[in-house]
Parts: sequence; structure tokens; C-alpha cells
Amino acid sequence: MQITDEGFFIAYLPIFQPTSTVGTTMSDFMDPTLGMVYAMSRIAQLIGSWGIKGA
Repeated sequence: MQITDEGFFIAYLPIFQPTSTVGTTMSDFMDPTLGMVYAMSRIAQLIGSWGIKGA
């Protein structure tokens, strides 16, 4: 799972490397936001799989 997570961030890294000041400000806001959304979706998938196993 760690390799998958690293691959996700590596794949999106160029998007968060803008040259303009406005782009840098947006990347500072968007990068952690996408990371949070991605982490929450992964947690939701784990909880869902555990629920299926529990049933």
C-alpha cells in the first residue's frame, strides 16, 4: 500500500510545481487538500473491506 501511495504522489507531483507566484499559492493549498481527500478515501476503503469481512 505504501508503494501505491508513493506512486500517487509522484504521479501528481508535477501539477504542484508551478513557476508563477499564484500557482505556488494554489499548490500550497491544493497539495495537502488532495492528500487529505486521498487518505480519507483509502481509510473508507479499508473500513468497507473490514465491514465485508466482519459480515
